[in-house]
Amino acid sequence: MTGLASTVYGLDFGAGKRDAGKKTWIARGTVGDDGLHLTDCETVESAFDGDPKRRDETLPALVEFLSGDRPWVAEEGDEYWFEDDAAVGLDFPFGLPRAVLGDEFEDWQAFVRAFPGGLPSAEDWEGEEVDGPRSLSAWGSQRARENDGADCVHCKRETDATVGAQPPYGIVGKYITYHGIESVLAEVRDAVTFAPMESETGSADGPLVLEAYPAGTLGRLGLYRTGYKGGKETERCRRERNLQGLQQGENEVEITESVRNEAVKNSGGDALDAVVAAVATYEATRSAEALEPDEDHYNPVEGYIYV
Repeated sequence: MTGLASTVYGLDFGAGKRDAGKKTWIARGTVGDDGLHLTDCETVESAFDGDPKRRDETLPALVEFLSGDRPWVAEEGDEYWFEDDAAVGLDFPFGLPRAVLGDEFEDWQAFVRAFPGGLPSAEDWEGEEVDGPRSLSAWGSQRARENDGADCVHCKRETDATVGAQPPYGIVGKYITYHGIESVLAEVRDAVTFAPMESETGSADGPLVLEAYPAGTLGRLGLYRTGYKGGKETERCRRERNLQGLQQGENEVEITESVRNEAVKNSGGDALDAVVAAVATYEATRSAEALEPDEDHYNPVEGYIYV
């Protein structure tokens, strides 16, 4: 194995109640001496037996896969298992900003164990508990208002501000944040190692799971981080240019024709985002040094984005 993982995955996360399986894409690549070979990309609905469509089917399927209990069955019939020498980049926020969490949690693991029922109270918030995306957003906004040191209502984590990501509990992020943490991260935490929150201690076993942000990766590479999602010819061309740019980066990346075609054809950009998340995961796991966070932009309670 040339790095920390011999197989990498990228997952673009969808949390829609009725169409999560169709909107969640997963990409897979193998790592060799000559770089990354991306060979597969499809929706969760097509990748797993039972054709999971709704959120209550899709997220358990992901949990079983990430826990090593369920294979991805590729179109050719090959079975891919998430094993100890694998790594995956998940495209949703793994945490919340200190501006709303305060000093309640010693570390990120304590936050995940407490989420959502054990979040600290908000004095003037009319809600009784955080039990969904909307209440998460309302609770977080009120916690920020009550924080004299915060100058925001929808606050960002340290790592969000660095890569231009949205606030985790804001209008855009609240759905994937809530369902991602509550229904995925909390369920797989005993089977995987979360980087860098656990990998830096060297005390956890299992495959690596890290937070990816495709727009940030595309921006770092000087590619189109916006304007590539849609059915117009301009947007299609931008998806093609982004795929070309991924293969022209500093590290060797080969994307098979079938994956390229899928990523260009998918007008929503979700397939491309899964590919980008896999590339970011590959680059982050090339060495222990690459996996180390930028300490100037990392709060170990909030989590960290790899781009």
